[in-house]
Amino acid sequence: MISTTTYKNWKKTIDVDQILWLTLDRHDAAVNALNAEILLELDQILTEMIQEKSLIGLVIQSGKSSGFIAGADIEQFVALENDTDAFKAVRDSQLILDKLALMALKMPTLALIKGFCLGGGLELALACQYRIADDSPKTILGAPEVQLGLHPGWGGTVRLPALIGLFPAMRLNLSGTPVHAKIAAKLKLIDAIVPERHLIKAARHYILNKPAKQKLKCDQTIFNLAFIRPWIGKIFYKKLAAKISKSHYPAPYAIVDNWVKNGIRGEAAMVREAESIAELMMGKTSRNLVRAFFLQTRLKGLAKDIPFSCEHVHVIGAGVMGGDIAAWCALKGFKVTLQDQLPELLSSAIARANALYQ
Repeated sequence: MISTTTYKNWKKTIDVDQILWLTLDRHDAAVNALNAEILLELDQILTEMIQEKSLIGLVIQSGKSSGFIAGADIEQFVALENDTDAFKAVRDSQLILDKLALMALKMPTLALIKGFCLGGGLELALACQYRIADDSPKTILGAPEVQLGLHPGWGGTVRLPALIGLFPAMRLNLSGTPVHAKIAAKLKLIDAIVPERHLIKAARHYILNKPAKQKLKCDQTIFNLAFIRPWIGKIFYKKLAAKISKSHYPAPYAIVDNWVKNGIRGEAAMVREAESIAELMMGKTSRNLVRAFFLQTRLKGLAKDIPFSCEHVHVIGAGVMGGDIAAWCALKGFKVTLQDQLPELLSSAIARANALYQ
């Protein structure tokens, strides 16, 4: 290594090939969660990089063994008091990630992902030119913001469909369900999936060789045309209405609204994303879901130090939830029994369990 510079939350190392390895290690937490301080430091580092003419590439990685980045720090949003403050906070963060995205015009940029890459962490990775992930069951990628009554706000609703196509991106953003690395690779969300021991080698290969990016198929591009978007939007609205009420869960509807009106190109789409999430942050749904999240976190903390050893799980009710809980417990090695009044529900649960194990 040629030089190393340490910041409060980042470490910048330049190797002999003039590749800059930027490591995030949040100083006050065991998990990397992005906040204003971390992003401002990143902005400073990117500004410094622009002045360094000898650099040939940038790799962003985590200094935590727990994972890449868990998302944005939710506590910073709770303190926001109105739409104006929320919009400014989100838009400022967007512009920093825009600067990262523009770095690809100067040099190849890459996110090296090991463990979870969620929410704001995924949005940071999307702002890079390449993404390489560890081939491990612990490596998951997703945009779980809708589970807190929000949607991606740092470019995720714009960059994700531009990268992997409209329908796969909508599935990820509307459901909030993360996917494992192998599925992410099939979706072209990541460029390569390799064993942990080859991560550094793979990152160096991408920076030094700059392999061509696979472009979206023509039909995916057509979906984003302005006169077609309202028609496709009706399909999304219909599917959402079959599952959730807009008055109770406005965030998924907002994702579709924003896409129908602004698509995924240009500054207008990014600004609307920021305006939309700012409105959601101040809404009752998000405030209550965030409160529930903090309560769940407290409960997990209370149970952490209580000794408990379970060997047998008995599940009453073989519906979708009960049957899948039973299947998951069996997969984890517990002895499981499943009870229900209707034999056909038991049969259905066994069939779903078989699909899960496959």
